[in-house]
Amino acid sequence: MAKTLGLKGAVKVQVIIGTDGTIKETKVIGGHPILVESVKEALGKWKYVPSNTETVLTLEFEFHP
Repeated sequence: MAKTLGLKGAVKVQVIIGTDGTIKETKVIGGHPILVESVKEALGKWKYVPSNTETVLTLEFEFHP
């Protein structure tokens, strides 16, 4: 849908990665709502390597039609 509308821009999110490597929490910092939904959908499929502590990352996704 974003491509059809010609949306472009960036989405910035902060994620908390649990010790099991899954994303426990996502906080949107900025971006178009349609693009944000795409990012949330993608992040739901991501898995990191397990670790001893939770990790906080800030990620930025660039969209270009």
